[in-house]
Amino acid sequence: APTPADRPADDEIWPTETAQAALFAHQAALADAWRAAGIRPALLLGHSVGEYAALYAAGALTLEGGLRLTAWRGRLMQTRCQAGGMLAVRADQTTARRIARAAGAELAAVNGPHAQVLSGPPQALKEAAALLDQEGLRWRALPVDRAFHSAGIDSALDEFRTRARGVTYRPLRTPLVTTADGELRRAGWTVDVEYLCRQARQPVRFGLAMDTAVEQGCRDFVEIGAGRTLTGLGRHCVPDSRWLSGQGEGGGAAEQAHGFLTALGSLYGRGADLDWHALTGDGGRVPLPGHPLRRRAVPFRAEASVPAPEKPGPDDEVLLVIRELAADKLGRPTADVTPDSSFFELGADSLSLMSMTTELEQRYGVRVPVREVFDSADTPRRLAERVARLRGDVPVVREPVNQEPVIREPVVQEPVVQEPVVQEPVVQEPVVQEPVVEQPAAPAAPSESPEGLHALFGQQLRLAEQLVEQVGEMISRQLDVLAASGTTTASPAPARTQARSQAPLVPRPAPTPTPSTPSPA
Repeated sequence: APTPADRPADDEIWPTETAQAALFAHQAALADAWRAAGIRPALLLGHSVGEYAALYAAGALTLEGGLRLTAWRGRLMQTRCQAGGMLAVRADQTTARRIARAAGAELAAVNGPHAQVLSGPPQALKEAAALLDQEGLRWRALPVDRAFHSAGIDSALDEFRTRARGVTYRPLRTPLVTTADGELRRAGWTVDVEYLCRQARQPVRFGLAMDTAVEQGCRDFVEIGAGRTLTGLGRHCVPDSRWLSGQGEGGGAAEQAHGFLTALGSLYGRGADLDWHALTGDGGRVPLPGHPLRRRAVPFRAEASVPAPEKPGPDDEVLLVIRELAADKLGRPTADVTPDSSFFELGADSLSLMSMTTELEQRYGVRVPVREVFDSADTPRRLAERVARLRGDVPVVREPVNQEPVIREPVVQEPVVQEPVVQEPVVQEPVVQEPVVEQPAAPAAPSESPEGLHALFGQQLRLAEQLVEQVGEMISRQLDVLAASGTTTASPAPARTQARSQAPLVPRPAPTPTPSTPSPA
């Protein structure tokens, strides 16, 4: 199993001495850019060292004061504290606290119902990782070299407290939720040195702070910083919350500016008032060229034919569909959803994952429970492998093929006519049984055309008329037989012979030109 020291090559650790001040400067600049564009936040909160930028945006710190505090904080934690680390754990708070206690580590952050962070010395984190592996819980080492928000920074707090007393603190102008305790600090509250020390030492209660923000009616959040770390955590805490990136993604200035303007456009679409003068400046007209264009004909050259790419296999096709679904549900470009990206880190929540698994079930006919997507199938590649395994056991549901309806003619049976029975010696009325006529069987699939229906109805009416005529003729002849016999006993044999010889058979109905008509039964 990997150890906390096994980190990707591109996940380089930034020295704490400079990282904290750099993060504050970057976030403060973004906050000023958003304020210049006309965006005024209703509430502010920050995560760990990000709370200093939130204090600056709320008016509690000056830019100089925030830079001094974060520079001292980072330098003291780098020089006065022993090496350590942190693990992001996919587990509930009770489980994470139990494992931390057993390994000699501490719970450093409660970021949501199933998002915790452990902190401690390297050996304690190694034991914690082993316990997590034994219980089948996912974890990830964070790119830090100190055990923040734990006893590992106690040696730096006394000197930090002394230096922090030399900074001027001002009352809040904008309400702020402190993440050390999840409390709402209204305008007029002034931060003090003891809170800053407690904020550095105690666990981050980001989940509790999000609950407080929601209680104040907040649903739209803008992450002022690089990346989308808080976007994923925030959606995990409040699934129906909406998040925007403060600067976009990518290292280039053009990409970051595009992300910034895109987020501004989204807020404008939701009713936010923007300062267009600050965004566009004075403007001006672009001068047209003062000379005629030089036109030159360029011959057309046919491009060399490019062979068509090979069609993806079944697993590759499922993986591509899952990446596109995840990008659509999470509002991100498909290129950002790599095969090994974690749905949780991309900002997925239970609602978006449930919608995605429902569409996969409709498309492939297999059902993957949402709890598996949170656990063992938490990346597009793992989810595609799970769908592929299920498709090996469950046949793929294909679209039904439309077939022409088969029109079957009704089966017409001849009526069975029973002759009257004359009994002796007592002259009784002859027992006349009604002819047993079975109704024609209903057609299995009648034709949808009006001509076919009219022909069928006409044939049934003609058959009914013939049956009525035959029954009437039979009754008339039976009455004649009774009148001829009088009140004397009649010989049954001649009467039966006469009735048999005179009763005509029921004629067959004339066949219609409809093909494939079965013979009458």
